[in-house]
Amino acid sequence: MSLMGCLPDTVESQDLLRDLWGTGMCDAADCEAPFGHCHCGCGELAPIAKKTTTRYGHTKGQPVRYINGHYQRSTRLSPVDYLVDKESGCWVWQRHITPSGYGDMRDGRRMRVAHRVYYERLFGKVPDGKVLDHLCGNRACVNPDHLEAVTHRENILRGETVAARRAAQTECIHGHPFTPENTIVGPRGRNCRTCQRSAIRKATRRRYAELSSDPVLRALRRSRRSLSSPEYFVDRSSGCWIWQGHLDVYGYGKKASKGRTVRAHRFYFELFKEPIPEGLMIDHLCRNRACVNPSHLEPVTAKENARRRYVAQREGMIS
Repeated sequence: MSLMGCLPDTVESQDLLRDLWGTGMCDAADCEAPFGHCHCGCGELAPIAKKTTTRYGHTKGQPVRYINGHYQRSTRLSPVDYLVDKESGCWVWQRHITPSGYGDMRDGRRMRVAHRVYYERLFGKVPDGKVLDHLCGNRACVNPDHLEAVTHRENILRGETVAARRAAQTECIHGHPFTPENTIVGPRGRNCRTCQRSAIRKATRRRYAELSSDPVLRALRRSRRSLSSPEYFVDRSSGCWIWQGHLDVYGYGKKASKGRTVRAHRFYFELFKEPIPEGLMIDHLCRNRACVNPSHLEPVTAKENARRRYVAQREGMIS
């Protein structure tokens, strides 16, 4: 029977037991904590276990190993949360660091990045749509004075990222300056107008060379008729409506409509069927680009159209 069973469960009895324990060491292996004291190293006396719990190693009438809430202190990488770097003024996080270099900590019932917790404790909640940027460049720093709430775009441009390096460029890879007159701004960033014009000219010359070597397309371009003739003739073997007007360098028919030039197969599809949905393009099921038969046309996405073109080229249906 333990000594605890001989005394009433009062504060005075627990103080008496602590005096009787003295300053002996814990009998657990590899443990240097004084007997009856919390094993986290805080120096406080541990409470008495009221029942035996094998899961936690508690024995009734004996002191527990840890005061409630002190176990996490023993698992820390450092006895302090951060250290102050006198040269830079950074509060360098000493506990767990994520693979990306940021410190994280438990805030209530969930884990959060440490620098955000320290910032909100001093300056309040981070505004919606903004993130915290380390002005010192040290991701492990939690000093609120080294943090600034900025937009995600501004944070990306301040860092060592591909977007930041491209935004800092003053000329293209061929040495043409990014002046307002020579810059095309699109959804994917900036483009050099001089380089784009050069690429279009090269593609046009290449396509003309391919066209001159294709006898079918060359014959179709030479078979233009007068305005009084039909715009297309029907190929009974394939059912294609072969366009008799102008063909561009890619082999598609061109037609004037409402003061502008459009591709003939798109015009006939919308004329006989329905408007082409936004974001879709027209695929020739017959693999004849000069065909304007609406039954041979199908609206598809750019990805599906590219896949079908690749299959047709692999099977030798188109060049």
